[in-house]
Order: sequence, then structure tokens, then C-alpha cells
Amino acid sequence: MRVRLRFRSNPRSPRSLVAVVCAAAVAGLGLMSAPPAAAAGGQGWVEDVGVTYQAPACAVSKPGSDTAGDVYRPANPKPGPLPVVVYVHGGAFTGGVRTAEDNEVIAEELATLGYVTYNIDYCLADPTADPPVAGFPVQVLDVEDAVRAVSKPGFDDGRVDVDPSRVAVWGGSAGSTLAAETGVALGDTGATPVAAMVGWSGGYDFLDFRDGNPQAGKDAQAFLGCDPQTNKSASCQSRARKG
Repeated sequence: MRVRLRFRSNPRSPRSLVAVVCAAAVAGLGLMSAPPAAAAGGQGWVEDVGVTYQAPACAVSKPGSDTAGDVYRPANPKPGPLPVVVYVHGGAFTGGVRTAEDNEVIAEELATLGYVTYNIDYCLADPTADPPVAGFPVQVLDVEDAVRAVSKPGFDDGRVDVDPSRVAVWGGSAGSTLAAETGVALGDTGATPVAAMVGWSGGYDFLDFRDGNPQAGKDAQAFLGCDPQTNKSASCQSRARKG
């Protein structure tokens, strides 16, 4: 694991405004009790690269059980435990990577606003494999494991003081689906709660998902291993209801 300070010549982008708006929405749910962290040296965040979490389910499609993420933390945090956002990238369940610039900009903005942000990779589906590897439930289990990782004492080698009662999951596109699934699975009670979920452009009902878009069928096939719009078998319909 490496600690990295990375400076951008133009850290604010059109997506930055969206990050600020969504962060405000998360704050409105009670995740944040203190003002945003002040910037240090012109940059409000520090990135810890390659902070892994245990994801045993991911071993079905690649060796090992460690999956990587990057931690973005306020450069000058307020005293006391900080709220956390687990950020889940998109990519039609079969692609995408945490290091895409859009994902990094969002993580940087959230850290500047005072959130610890865990920008993660997860196990990708592979419909072309033999046998095919579906996204569900492996990808949801991965995100749940990431939430458990940030909720444990000593996360990020103790560089951050995390408040396990203020953990949000945020994703876009396929990541939004996974964020929603994780929020439902863990809820806001128990040992590893999810206090809030933010999602944009996700699929939330695979039994009514087509909406005239051919990509939707491919997404359903990648995530569930079947397309419930065309496959009316009991097993596919049951999988769609669970997913």
C-alpha cells in the first residue's frame, strides 16, 4: 500500500458539482455532523493507494480473495470519527475500473468535503467464460465485504478514524445497482450497517428492465446470468426477483 499526493491542474470538473450536490444529500441524511475539512496546501485530500479488502466470493473468477481499493481522506480532517462513502464504479457489470478519472474526481471531491472515501474495484462478470460467471451475487458480496472492511477498527492501517455508524454506499450505472443491493442487504442496523445509499442511472428491477434499450438485456444477462425478459423459466425469474 502506498500513500500518494496527486495534484490536478484543474481539480474541479462538471462532475464535481454533481459530487458536491450528492454529498450534500448524503449529509442531509445525518452522515455528517461537522463542517467540511479545510484544504491543506491547496489540496483537501490525500490518497492511499491499493488498500485491499477481503472478498472471498471473488475467487470464483480470479485467483485469491483480496480486492483492491483506494482510500481518499481529508488532508486536514476534523477531530473525531469521520463518515465514510464506499464508491462503486460502473461498467455494465463486466468492465470498468476504480482508477477511471470520473471515479477519482468524485472520490477527491468527497474527501475534500470531509468524507473518507473508499473507491473500490470488485469482481467482474464474464458471460463469455466457460462456464459463464454472473455478477450476482458475487459482486454484491464484494461490496458488502468492502463495507465490512471500512467498518472495522484499524482500516487503512489506522490512518483514518472511521465512524462505522455513518457509512454510505454510492455507485453509478452498474455500481448503482450494487450499491442499492448492498444497502438493502445490510440495512441501517446490525454489526455492519449502511446508513445511506446514493445511486444514479442504475437498474433496480430486472423483471421490468428493458425499456426499449438493447443494452439492458446484455446487462441483465451479465448480472443475473439470464435475461428475465426473454427467459421465463422459474429459475431465471426467481434470480431476477432476488437480484
